[in-house]
Amino acid sequence: MLFRHAILVSTTLLLLLLSGSRAQAQAGAAIVSSEIRFEAGAGYRLRATRSGRRFVVALRGVDASLKPVSRRLVLHRGGPVISALAARSDALLVALTGERSGRPFVRFALVALNKATKKAGAFGKVKLVDATSLRVAKNGSPATVVACPDPDGFTVLWQEQWMVGNNLRARPEARTYMARIAADGSWLQKPKVVPVPWAYGAIAHNGAGYHLALFYDLGQPGQTRLCFVTLSPTGQPQQHPWFATKPQLIDEVQLMAIKGGVIAYYRGGPKGGKLRSVRATAKGQWGSVSKPSTDHGSIAGNVDFALKRDMKGRVSFILER
Repeated sequence: MLFRHAILVSTTLLLLLLSGSRAQAQAGAAIVSSEIRFEAGAGYRLRATRSGRRFVVALRGVDASLKPVSRRLVLHRGGPVISALAARSDALLVALTGERSGRPFVRFALVALNKATKKAGAFGKVKLVDATSLRVAKNGSPATVVACPDPDGFTVLWQEQWMVGNNLRARPEARTYMARIAADGSWLQKPKVVPVPWAYGAIAHNGAGYHLALFYDLGQPGQTRLCFVTLSPTGQPQQHPWFATKPQLIDEVQLMAIKGGVIAYYRGGPKGGKLRSVRATAKGQWGSVSKPSTDHGSIAGNVDFALKRDMKGRVSFILER
């Protein structure tokens, strides 16, 4: 389960936001976030756990029923961090952003996959790429990060937020960066600021650019809409965002490219306990929903789900059992 659209303006606030995280995972450690990606028949879970103020982010291979099949590969031990996972047949990318001693950091872990075996979790060499020095400003705290594979490597978007004004007139401002990185850790596009000020939850390459899933919050519990906008290959929004769902309690969303667009699976419903999907194959409009979502039944908050594509390109989901 992911907490993608939590607004983070400080490490202290991050700890408060994560205080309601999932049930105990290991001895004394609570699951903060968990996401699974499948690629070339193999599955990979990225999980963040917290014990006090200590966070651990680790990868494990999983089988078709989402059961672990490998040892953990630990990629972060330390303070609060937000993470995202993207998978290709040759490598995984794990994006990590957080604060250390009150200062933001951004780094990417490129994990090579062993092509000599089909066993999930056959992790190879890890290369860490630090992007902290490529930020353009000193202000801003990490708020969210999303990642996806693209034809040449991986694309990452991350957002930093800060408050302007004071007292009752204070308001949040946001800055979004976009970067592209090859499987070997070399830059395809160094981080740059792009005009994406919205709260976003997932990104997918659609063949010509990107579909970005957004959260539009009406300011009341259970009143969030899933929206979409397409981005050019350089991260420029190509239209005004459009509505994709009715208001509900929405949290995690996963995207997968399909012909003409993407399909989104998300946790929704009045109490957030339903797994639903909606297709975005045409540009919609702000203010109305053109296609209803499909309901796939109930999903508990402590249950992971993952998307898979079969040999014919059909997308389906898997629930953790």
